[in-house]
This record gives sequence, structure tokens and C-alpha cells, in this order.
Amino acid sequence: MKRIMVIEDDKHLLEALKQTLENENYEVVTALDGEEGLSKIRDLPCHLAIVDIILPQKEGVETIADLKRYYGETIKILAISGGGEIEAETYLQLAMRMGADATLDKPFHMDELKDKIDQLIGDKTT
Repeated sequence: MKRIMVIEDDKHLLEALKQTLENENYEVVTALDGEEGLSKIRDLPCHLAIVDIILPQKEGVETIADLKRYYGETIKILAISGGGEIEAETYLQLAMRMGADATLDKPFHMDELKDKIDQLIGDKTT
């Protein structure tokens, strides 16, 4: 079973993402900020990290850079942001420059999320 880390500070969205991904047969690890996410991923390596850009403690862009520095291509990264059209686009462009493999603007439909995940990590079981 593939493992996905979700780093999101909105507790309601975090729970919705966790539930959706578990229903799709992924193992899900969650964190409310970048520091917590990086700490957890050391013990539980993941195939994919879904990282919100605006986070407390350690910003998403910095978290993405650290994930790529420490884990390289062994982890795919999906950056998400809903900071308003202009802000979200700017943040997501920066996330791509820092190593994100794909981006998604909030709010998004869960089907869009599932499609992005399939593109990034493919089959759930390998």
C-alpha cells in the first residue's frame, strides 16, 4: 500500500483529505505544519507529500525544498494553495521552482486530487 503525507494546517480540510485518501486505499500520515511533517516522514517514508503552501512553523515552500533535498526523487510532491487567484498562482509557481512535481489550487474537487495523485504515483499498491 502506498503512503501519502498530507501537510495542511486547516484541520477540517486535513481530515477530509485523510478520509478521501484512506477510502482510496492509501495509507495516510498527517501533519499540521512543515516541521511536524518532516519529523514524521523520517520515520514513515512516503511516496507522495501533499503540502499546503501557507503553514505555521515552517512554510510549505521551505518544506518542499527540504523534502527534495533530503529525499530527492524518491518522493513526489503535490503543492496546494488557496491564497487567492494571484497569490495562489504565485505561491504555486514558486513551489514548482523549489521542487514540487505538481500543483493544485484550492478549492478543488476530490476527483481532481485523485487524478493528480494517479499521475504522480500511479498504482496504489506498488
